[in-house]
Amino acid sequence: MGRRCLGVWDGFRIARLVGLMALAGCASAPAPSAFPAGPPIPGAPIVAAPPYTLWTFLGFDPLFAKMGTKCDHLKAKMAGLHPAFGPRVPLRPLTDPALAQSPNVAVASASSVVAKKADIPQTKAALAAVGDIGCACDPGTVTALRAGLDSCFPEVRMAAAEAIRKSVRLSEDECDRRRCCSPELSEKLYQLGWGCDEQGCYLEADGNVRLAARQAYRACGCPCFGMDTEPQLSQERPRKDVVKATQAGE
Repeated sequence: MGRRCLGVWDGFRIARLVGLMALAGCASAPAPSAFPAGPPIPGAPIVAAPPYTLWTFLGFDPLFAKMGTKCDHLKAKMAGLHPAFGPRVPLRPLTDPALAQSPNVAVASASSVVAKKADIPQTKAALAAVGDIGCACDPGTVTALRAGLDSCFPEVRMAAAEAIRKSVRLSEDECDRRRCCSPELSEKLYQLGWGCDEQGCYLEADGNVRLAARQAYRACGCPCFGMDTEPQLSQERPRKDVVKATQAGE
């Protein structure tokens, strides 16, 4: 009985030793090549040797390679049965500059619009800076305000109108007050505030932008274009944040 127990214990120790040797095989060196390694050829690419893992030691690598090949064949057959099983091209974000040059007109147009929308915070900050500085330092500021009023994004048009009103409020005298109130900008403000099409619909669809344009137009104190009298006050009401900003004198 004692010999039998001793034999079982010896077998357990041998199995544990084999396991440790197998694990140590991950860090052991690969089998030497049959051909001696010669000197490296200048300019030749250096190919790293495959890692010598536990599965390599146990001889499972060929089995895994065969299973991978069968899986590839199965995927190819399934792709032939239905396109949903075919390979999928990863989608790139529309902010990728390369998509602007895409031959697909829809992709190129969408990429351009997304890029412009991503610049909205920077554009609003630039227009706010123009409102603080005024239009006396650089004639290009008038062009920047006109571009803001012509923007397809309502938040940019509203920022441009608020910048004009702010420049008037911060002006030092009457002459400085008129620098951002050029006839071109005043006419555009009037169109945004009161302009209508042939069906009687406002040219500016956003009510907050219309109110901001009217406030800026009245701040400039310019004559009305195409009207004999001052436009009547509208029943529209701005957002609460716009009312608070106006009451605070911003």
